[in-house]
Amino acid sequence: MKSFREGVGSFAEPSAIAGRDRIDGADWWFNFGHSTPILRKIAVKILSQTSFSSGCERNWSTFALIHTKVQNRL
Repeated sequence: MKSFREGVGSFAEPSAIAGRDRIDGADWWFNFGHSTPILRKIAVKILSQTSFSSGCERNWSTFALIHTKVQNRL
């Protein structure tokens, strides 16, 4: 983390600095995080996750079919 915060090593390269605004986060870490392999691995995993709620919506729609107001009164 210290190397990243201080911009030391591969983080100080002009292409890394220029790519911060143009490249996707996971791709940036994959390309420029080779000086910190553990942090690079964690960052790529976190930034590669999708942020869709379709799985939650699917669960709630199934729940709505099972638990209706009529069934809850019984």
